[in-house]
Formats: sequence, C-alpha cells, structure tokens
Amino acid sequence: MKLSNKMKNIFNIYIMSNPFVSHGLTTFTAVNEGVEFTGSNTVSASGNTIGESLETLYHTSKKTTDELLNNMNSINPPKITDYKVTIKEILMNEENHAHTNAITPINEQEKLQSLTKDDYYYTYYNKEYILYEPTRYLNDVFSVSFNFWFSKEETIYPYFYFVKDNITYEKKLNKQHTKIDNFINITFGPFQKIVEENRPEEVYIAIKTNTNIIFFKHHKLLNYNDYTFKKEYRNNPINLNFMIASCFTLPGYRDPAPLEPELYNKFTETARETNSNFIISTGDVVYLDNLNVTSEIACQSAYTQLREYPRLQGTFSNYTWIACNDDHEFSVNDGNKNGAIIKILRDTYSKNFPLLSQVSDEYRANITIMKDITFIILDSVSCRILNPNPIGNDIFLQILGPSQLRFLLDGLSNVYSNFGKNALCFIVFGKSMFGDQSETTLLYCPQERIQILNHIKFLGLRNVCFLCGDSHFSDVSQYTVNEIDNQIIREIRCSAIGSFPRTGDNNKYRVEGSLVIKNNYGRINVEGANKDYKISYTDYTMDGSVYNYKWNTNY
Repeated sequence: MKLSNKMKNIFNIYIMSNPFVSHGLTTFTAVNEGVEFTGSNTVSASGNTIGESLETLYHTSKKTTDELLNNMNSINPPKITDYKVTIKEILMNEENHAHTNAITPINEQEKLQSLTKDDYYYTYYNKEYILYEPTRYLNDVFSVSFNFWFSKEETIYPYFYFVKDNITYEKKLNKQHTKIDNFINITFGPFQKIVEENRPEEVYIAIKTNTNIIFFKHHKLLNYNDYTFKKEYRNNPINLNFMIASCFTLPGYRDPAPLEPELYNKFTETARETNSNFIISTGDVVYLDNLNVTSEIACQSAYTQLREYPRLQGTFSNYTWIACNDDHEFSVNDGNKNGAIIKILRDTYSKNFPLLSQVSDEYRANITIMKDITFIILDSVSCRILNPNPIGNDIFLQILGPSQLRFLLDGLSNVYSNFGKNALCFIVFGKSMFGDQSETTLLYCPQERIQILNHIKFLGLRNVCFLCGDSHFSDVSQYTVNEIDNQIIREIRCSAIGSFPRTGDNNKYRVEGSLVIKNNYGRINVEGANKDYKISYTDYTMDGSVYNYKWNTNY
C-alpha cells in the first residue's frame, strides 16, 4: 500500500505522540523430572519506531520466558510459606518409602530412644544430603546453631518460622552452597528482639533445597526472662542439667572396648529424661592411632565413626556440646607442643565440635556464659613444654603454657568482676588439679598450679569447679584454699564412659565415698536463683545412680 503525502504527515504526527505498541505470543515446552510441560506468555512493548518497539518486545519476551522456564524447572526456590511442613508430614513421607531397607533417622531413633515423634527431641535430616546427625554448638534465647557435614554439592536455603497469637512470623536466611564432604555451620535466628515482649516459645527451623526439605526441627526456646539480668527478672530461678563424660572409646579401638556399650544408651536416655542443656566432654572424645594422624581425611574418619555411632544418636542435635580436648584427640597419646600435624588435628576437632569464640590459633580454648554461670574451656595438649631435667613424674615444665595461663587468669578475674565472689564457674579441662594419676596432671606442674590456686584465692571466688576426664575412674575433690574464709575449690573427675576402668590414684583431697571404678558418666544439675544456686552431681554406671554430691553457692 502506498501512502499519500497527506497520509504520511498524519502518520508521522501520530508516531510522535503515540509510540508503536507490539504484541507477541511465545509458546514453549519444558521437561521437569520426566514430565513435559507446555507454557506460553503474551507480552507487549512499545517504542517511538517500529524497530524500537520490536527490540523492546524481544527483550521483554525473553525475560518473561526465562522466568517461566526457571519456575517450571524449579531453579528459583518457593516462598517460605511453601516450605512449611509438620513432623507428621515428614513421617508420612518416610513411611511411604519404607519398602527401602535404608536405616532412616526416624526408625533409628525410634529403636534406640523410644522416640515420641511429636516432641522437641526429634531431628529430621536427609542422609542423601547430610551424612550424619548435625551437632548443636550454641543455643541461647536469640538463636540456635548447628554444625552440618554435607555429602552433596547443592544450593541450600535455611529458614525458620513460628506462630504467636495466631500470627505466623517467618524469615528466610542467606542461601549457601554446600561442597561434597565438607562442613557448614548455620545459625538460625534472631528469633526475637531484646525489647520485644511478644517473644516466641518455640520455632520451626529447617533447610530446603529447590526440591526437598533436608533438615527439620521443632525447637523450644529458652525463656528470655530467666536468663536476662534486667533488675525485675534477675532472681528468676533456673533448672539446668549438664551431662558430663570422657574417654568415648568405640568398637574398633582397644578391642573389645567398650566393655559396656549399653552405657551409651543409658547416657542418651538420661540426657533426654532430664532435659539436659549441655553435654560436656572432658576429653578423649575420639581415639586416634598412627593411621589417623597422617592427614585431615584420616583424622576425620575417627569423628565420622563417633557421629554415626548408633547408641549416641539423638545427643548431637538436641544438646549443646561443650568439648575440651585431651591427649588422644591431638595425638596418638600424650602429644606435645608442635607435635606431628597437631594443627590439622586441632582444626579437625574444632570443625566437628565448633567453639563459639576461638581465642587463639595456638591452642583450643574459649569462654561460654549462660546467665551468670561461666564455662572456661582449656587445652591440655597444644602448649605442653617438656622438662629437660625431669625428676620423677615432673616431665613437663608447663601444661597450659604462658599465653593460655594468662587467658585462664583473666577469665577468672572477669568472673569476679561481672558476677561477684559467689559466682559459679566451671573450668573444663582434661587433666586433674589434685590427683596423681599421670604425669600430665597439674600436680606435676607446680608453678602453673600454684598460680591458678593463688589467683582464685586472691579473687575470693568460692564456687570454682574443675571438670576433668582422662583418669578412667571418677571422684570428687575438695581443696580448701583459704581456711579462714572456708573458701573451697572443687573438682569433679568423671571418666570413662567407654575406655577400660582403672582402680584410682593417690588424692588426699578426694571426698570420701566418691571414687567410682566402673565405666560411668555424670550429670550436673544447677537449680534456684542466681544468688542461691543448688548444685548436684550424680554419677551413673550400668547399675544406675551410684554416687551423689551437692553444695550450695552460699555455703
């Protein structure tokens, strides 16, 4: 068609005031998990010229088409509201796949823990993505943190949600990219603000891929009012339980140890029955041999055995692990400063049992505070210095070393300045302060020992308690550091849950009746208001509770 000059003028005027509008229809197919889908989109675009209009239409159509394809192929994750799932739904999904003979986390925990499926104890993790049960290493009123070992390369989306007064609050966390056979530490939170009164009591935490929920847990939050130091809540009572154990010999090391493997079942049962907050390992959580100290992969194999051990399932994700090392984690036995690949051994330990705040690259130590209760975690191996002129058992000049000793003394000073002389402080350390069971106890490093005892005496701290392992027997010690003020330093030595028991040592500070020479583990209970805590230690063997020790912070 040929336009007249008049029509051309009218057409040009129209273009100047009305840009061209183009319309396009795209039809395409996509395949998702073997199923073919057909989709289409209709788009429009405009421009001052036909060329501009068509160019804009092309890019707009391409963008829209790409978005549709991505959604059909699940490249973009759904909204959080699409993530929501209940424990019952996960259980139904597992039961639908019951024809496979794989051991799932569900039936494994049912068998070993008599699991009640709707309680907070249940942890779901998909073993196709997460090799073994995640380990909890932090839990406070604001957040909870887990250590994951991923066995698949994947983009993951952590999130949480909770319901309060019929309102659903939800939050998606930063996506992460996993690597094959590698750790990622993930913190879920914050669940509340400091000034917020409408705080949740429980949350649902989970991790999703584009297609699967691979981690799910119904988590009960600590009560903010019980742990704050606001004046109006400062005297709110607490009731805390800490499990304590050491020397976790497993099948395959020192055969036929463990002598009483069922004791591990009782350990997990006691932790659950008492609603424990922490599991405190006082050393030798794994035993390494010459093959394990050749590389990081070889060392990790020992921790993999521990974290897959069926009798301990349920402990790793339900209680916060506070773990100090002893000689078997950082060597075959009795390693020293700068021993063979000690940095790899130390790093592997911390990757499996993370520290909230690592204070040094040279040793593994930190401080954890829960309300006004302080835990100081020490390293009994990394800083050992041999005595060039030993006499008898004093083969070491130092166990802690100058830097770590300074860290401990400063930590004790902070306990006093923050919470006063009656403050409760646990020092988690592999070696005894008072027994002579081995040459690596502090008894044979008198200079370090005297500095520690004198500093506690100087500060006037009345409730310092050392938590120790290593010995392969258990006892309680009381050392009166200041007779005039009746200032007592205590020590609870709890060992061993798996290794061969021993018959005791010379310890003039041992509380009468406290020696236990069978495989055992312990539980510590702290109950009451912060100015009047009642502390109870109970020691268990296969025969049940065999010993109990108590004191009050206002003794």
